[in-house]
Amino acid sequence: MSHICPAKIAAGTIASLLLVLFAAANAHPQMAAQGQDPFADLISKLPFLRNALEERQPGLTDPASPLVQTPAFRLEARFRTLWVTMTQGGFTFPEHNLSIGFKSDLGIPDNVAMTEAMARGQIGRVSLRIHYDGYTRQFQGSQGYFQWPEFRIGADFDLVERNGLRAGVNADACTEDPTLSYSLAAGPVELRHWPKPFTVGVHAAWNPFGWGGLSSSLEVRYRWPGKSDTRVNELELAAGVKAPQTVLGTTGVRGGWRYTIMELNQPDFQSKVKWSAPFAEVFWYF
Repeated sequence: MSHICPAKIAAGTIASLLLVLFAAANAHPQMAAQGQDPFADLISKLPFLRNALEERQPGLTDPASPLVQTPAFRLEARFRTLWVTMTQGGFTFPEHNLSIGFKSDLGIPDNVAMTEAMARGQIGRVSLRIHYDGYTRQFQGSQGYFQWPEFRIGADFDLVERNGLRAGVNADACTEDPTLSYSLAAGPVELRHWPKPFTVGVHAAWNPFGWGGLSSSLEVRYRWPGKSDTRVNELELAAGVKAPQTVLGTTGVRGGWRYTIMELNQPDFQSKVKWSAPFAEVFWYF
């Protein structure tokens, strides 16, 4: 059996390693030059945009990255009860200098209870929502009624999402026309349709992960008119606690307050309604 010198084995091993390292160092620039995405290369030079995109999808802005992670998928559902007080409600006929009050002239009550169910699905930074409002008592009086749409759809786009905080911009649209029916003195019943409301707004929600026990849950939303004929301004605040995260998601309870101003502006008819509504809700995140 021939004798193999250990020194020769070590030298050969070192030479092989150096050859592999040299080949890898020269191959990477060539692969990058051939496979680079010009759009990703541009984004990678903009630190703020690059960091925002990489936060949710690592590798998205790497020009030579072969893999991109799938966007995060989340679900949310909630059910709340609201105690609505109509702090202002009425309409005017500018040409005749005539003002009509919902409660004083039409007998429409200014206090009702309402329930709201909401479901939201999120992929990456984009969310779609659907809301349903059910009235346990209608805004209906002896001389008329006021009916706000029961269904509303919305979309969120989160500009910031990290450590349980998400914040961004949103848009909402009602699927039906608000309606107002009234009868003045012994006159006929009149029916007014408001154009479907559309709003844009901002939102922020903070749901930290906690440390094994209860943790806080906060959310604020503000929306304003997206069209001039039917105007809606609304501020909503909610705060509460949520249980620890499980494989089935997490649940919690919150209390809050919503303040809404609704206006209809037409040449011969103008109406303004204000609502103030404290609420309690249960929610589920996944």
